[in-house]
Amino acid sequence: MAGLLDADPRAGFDLAAGPSLRLALVQLASRWFQLVLTHHHAVLDGWSTTLYLRELFTLYAGINDLTVLDEAVPYADFVARAAGASRSAAPDQVKGRSLLGRRRVPASAGLPRELSLEVPPEVTARLSEQARPHAVTPATLIQGLWALMVGEELGEDTVAFGAGAAGRPPGLPGYDRGVGLLGDTVTTRVSWRPDEPFARVLRRLQEQAVGSWEAPDRFRPTCRAGFDTWMVVANYPRFTRLVEEFADGALRVAGAVCREFNHHPLSLMAVPGDRLALHLAHAPEVIEPARADELAHRLALLCARAADGLDQPVRRLAQ
Repeated sequence: MAGLLDADPRAGFDLAAGPSLRLALVQLASRWFQLVLTHHHAVLDGWSTTLYLRELFTLYAGINDLTVLDEAVPYADFVARAAGASRSAAPDQVKGRSLLGRRRVPASAGLPRELSLEVPPEVTARLSEQARPHAVTPATLIQGLWALMVGEELGEDTVAFGAGAAGRPPGLPGYDRGVGLLGDTVTTRVSWRPDEPFARVLRRLQEQAVGSWEAPDRFRPTCRAGFDTWMVVANYPRFTRLVEEFADGALRVAGAVCREFNHHPLSLMAVPGDRLALHLAHAPEVIEPARADELAHRLALLCARAADGLDQPVRRLAQ
């Protein structure tokens, strides 16, 4: 089993030839099986993966009775809406130092190295308490801390990075049930002054995000350069819900584990919860493990300092 879990993602995908999704069912005991789903992000985004598995399990439990499924939301509806969006240019939004300059992950690179940290529950709770009076979302707070970490590493007060963003238009019927690539990556630029309260930086960042959300081309998938670090705050349904939904019955889901890889030299997936989980991945060919470990611990330290107050100046927070 371990060999399959290691080898399958290394096989990659040829999008020109297909398939872009693989399923392997491994029998562990007489009534215990492990299902391995490996897919390219081009066919399923994070939100869609849970929906896809829910429909798969529901269909199996219903013995292939298609009436047990909700009516499918045509992906073509989303594509048509995105194609009709206007294109606007905002070159000033993407200026900012990136972490690695012109260094890129070589084509021969293997899978990224992964490391995970959990912010203690008391610190996680204080972060939420600090953000609430400033009307700052968890995603904005984590993006701001990520920006400070990159800025510390560069010695800069203006940075740029890629951020995963939801791409499900609220006005599109059934948008929350759509399956496919409905997300996007936007280039996020963050700047600050050393004596500026961190809360002000966060409010500015959140206003920038709201402006991007309301832009006429918001739901058109884009491809932008200008960053080498990427992050996402995973607010979409997680696999734990599948365990709860299929806890009883003919088909029972006992547990689920998710591993996500991308081509960026350094990336972060932050998962909100009672303990804020920070999952970092890096290409060891570009960022040495010791340096990646240091960056991860620095991010956790910034979380702990921010929990003491968001009105403190950036200089004190990032000292």
